[in-house]
Amino acid sequence: MPETWVFAYGSLMAVDVMEGLLGRTPRPGTDFAPGWLRGWRRTWEVCTDNTDPARKVTYLSPEAEHVRPRVQVLFLDASPSPGSRLDGMLLRVDPATLRRMDARERNYDRIDISEDVEDVGPEDKVWTYVGRKEQAARARAGIVAGSARIERGYFDRVRRACAERSGRAGTESLPPAPEGVEIVVLDRVRHAVRPEASDLPLAPREIS
Repeated sequence: MPETWVFAYGSLMAVDVMEGLLGRTPRPGTDFAPGWLRGWRRTWEVCTDNTDPARKVTYLSPEAEHVRPRVQVLFLDASPSPGSRLDGMLLRVDPATLRRMDARERNYDRIDISEDVEDVGPEDKVWTYVGRKEQAARARAGIVAGSARIERGYFDRVRRACAERSGRAGTESLPPAPEGVEIVVLDRVRHAVRPEASDLPLAPREIS
């Protein structure tokens, strides 16, 4: 019987994230398995634009209560790259789980990459999430302007997920931060009323 999968390459690989989406402890070999995606690579090319007044989820500086810094918070993306081979996880999903993933991945579009995935059945459907064009454009603009940041908690989570996937230190398959982009501590908050954006500088944190 054909199966439906999501190819995960970032925080969706984290066991606690899978558990939240499934509503139970994920079972290796049944709910998820290692996977490879031909012709793609990881990049830091999608963002949550913290200057966007329409967003209900924003990032606040822990150094100053209720201050929303004018930054673009970067996340991992999958980008076409002929000759590359992206390591990740294949997550078996049902329609309800897929809807929960769609709601979670609001900065991304879900696309069919069935033909590029190794080790799945010929009739299986495989999806992955790629950054929406407008969010990718804002990420690139933030990198050029020097206002892009990576949130430390997210960086640590995807580094651990890559380590669990690879069995190594987790840095081999995780691309470095773009030049000039700092890894900082931010508090993710869902607001009823959003605070005004501020130009308050953020203190970077060392990567341990």
